[in-house]
Formats: sequence, structure tokens, C-alpha cells
Amino acid sequence: MRDYLYHLLAPRYDVVTCGDGEEALANPADLILTDVMMPQLDGFGFLKRLRAEPKTRNIPAIVLSARAGEEAPLDGFQAGADDYLVKPFKARELMARVRTQLSLRQRSAQFETLVNQAPIGIYVVDAALRIRQVNPVARPVFGDLPTLIGRDFGDVIRHLWKEDSADEIVAIFRHTLETGKPYNSTRYAGYRVDRKQSEYYEWRVDRIS
Repeated sequence: MRDYLYHLLAPRYDVVTCGDGEEALANPADLILTDVMMPQLDGFGFLKRLRAEPKTRNIPAIVLSARAGEEAPLDGFQAGADDYLVKPFKARELMARVRTQLSLRQRSAQFETLVNQAPIGIYVVDAALRIRQVNPVARPVFGDLPTLIGRDFGDVIRHLWKEDSADEIVAIFRHTLETGKPYNSTRYAGYRVDRKQSEYYEWRVDRIS
């Protein structure tokens, strides 16, 4: 499979092949193709590690798997995949998906630059409510938590807010995610467990593509 992918992609791209997830982590790239079944560190474990590192969390990843069915792609996306392709696949389909992900990565890099330079706090969660991005202005909102990227948004919020407030916040995000309807509050009040005080925020929640 590695040889086939190399010969398919090498005429158009610089391709590095790796035998397992551990080796791949040492070779960051603009795009990653990973199989689910690999020795030492499998595809899902590899994606988890990839998404946890700030330097690699935004690298697009296409998962290749022989596992089909409705649940299989969902498992892949929840693990951090950007696309999921069932084997056997057609070469043209793979090439099209590679081009799409590389194009999206370029747009994502432009978006990340805008987010990091924004004068307001911005943080991004994905479809599985994992934190994918936090800009410098928003970072203090999360207190002293050392690791944010890749963590479940609900778990993080429950660490910071009282249970009833945390449940309400997560429900707001899920509602916007599911319906596309934005949420806006000019004065959201809640008790911060980590800081042992009430704090007020101006929030806007939007679903973006």
C-alpha cells in the first residue's frame, strides 16, 4: 500500500513514506495519509498524538481503512481525521481528496493568521466538541490549564465552571453546532470554580465551515 501510494503521488508531490505512527510523528508534512491498522502506534492513536501537539494539530489527515459501514467514518472523524476513504478506492478519488485537503489547509493557514492577530478572544471547537484552536487573547479565559488543544470542550468547561453553568454552556455550543443558529450574550454571568469568584463575559457563538 505504501509503495502504491508513493508511486501514485510522487509525480506531483514530495512524498515521505513511514512504517508506523511513531515514525510519522517525526516527519511532519503538509498532508498525512494514514492507515488505521499499523504496528506500534495505530492510525487512531497516531491522530490523537498528532492533534495534541500545537505544531501538528492543524495538519490535514486522510484515513485509509478497509472498514466500511456508517459508523466507520464517524469513528475516524472523532479520532481527528479530516477525511476517510474506504479501501479499495479509485486512484482518481484519492487524488481529488488530496487536492481538496491541501487547498483547505492553505485557507486554514490564512484563517489561523487572522485569528491569532484578532484583538478579541477566539477559540474554535470541532464537530466533536474538541478544542482545536485558542488565540492569545482567549487563552487567559481557560485559567491555568496546561493543555487545551485536542481536549473535550465539555470536560474543560466543567473544570472551570459550576456544573449547572457548565452544562448550560455546552448546551449552547451544541445547539449552535446542530442548528447553525448563532448565540450572543452581552453579559453572561457564572461562578468560576477554579478562581472561586463570579465572572462576566460577552460571548458570541457561531458555526463556521
